[in-house]
Amino acid sequence: MEPFETIQDYYETTCRSLPLDLQRGSGLTRHFNVFMRNNCFKTLPFVRRDYYKICLCKGNAILFTEKGEVEVNTPTLFFSSPLLKFGWRNISEEPKGYVCVFNEVFVTPGIRAELKRLSQVFENDVYPLVPLTEAQYGQLDGYFATMASEYKDCFEFKDEIIKHLLKVILLTGIKIRKELAPVKLGERKDYQVGRFLDLLDSQFPIDSPRSTVQLRTPADFASALNIHINHLNHLIKTNTGKTTGQLIAEKKIAEALSLLKNTDWTVQEISTCLGFEYPQYFNLFFKRQTGKSPKTYRSLFVQHI
Repeated sequence: MEPFETIQDYYETTCRSLPLDLQRGSGLTRHFNVFMRNNCFKTLPFVRRDYYKICLCKGNAILFTEKGEVEVNTPTLFFSSPLLKFGWRNISEEPKGYVCVFNEVFVTPGIRAELKRLSQVFENDVYPLVPLTEAQYGQLDGYFATMASEYKDCFEFKDEIIKHLLKVILLTGIKIRKELAPVKLGERKDYQVGRFLDLLDSQFPIDSPRSTVQLRTPADFASALNIHINHLNHLIKTNTGKTTGQLIAEKKIAEALSLLKNTDWTVQEISTCLGFEYPQYFNLFFKRQTGKSPKTYRSLFVQHI
């Protein structure tokens, strides 16, 4: 098995005291922490982690990735997840900025939604790393400083404040990355195809059982795009090789699988979120796509985690 670094290993490697929640936990303890980087360790090993990490960096360093080395010599925001392998070597004697770490159990559906968007934005990059201007660094430094202050506070709802700030940081990183390299209309084979795909993507992921997708059928999308449905179907088939209905169904089934795995929402709630008028319609759709009923799929997953 490929070696990986646990969140407990991280504290040992960086010579930090292991927090009490991790000392007492059995591996299923929710954990979040935020530190200043002025005592950041010189070198971190090139391995995968079993936790998420977000760094706001100021100073020179080398980031080691599976696609090569990246020199970091400007203010930078970078993200790490359990899916990515990285190593890090500080060159500056006194690096500035912040680090926050959190584990899978800490991730809420809302944060998971932003992490999913983040991975999509950076899917073609060497690593999820965003160079910042001084103004952008200052803005993010304020978010991290507030998060660090709240973390030390005793306010009963401090976790909610921290989670909101974490979402703001993730969305700010996505915004800056998109501003650095906005998608040009000509980069897609057809402008209307791009608009359709953007509309389809914008409905997912679903972060609340009270939310419902508004565009459910090819006709709904054609109406939103103000084009005839036959024209939309022709463009989609010509440019993707799939029908409009197939692309919508793929998105729905991917979201259904994710919600059944990662939430405790009922099948009826998931059915409603995905725009099915009756749960039995959702059950038929799900079984046609996967060969299993939603309840069977969820029970199989639960048995193997």
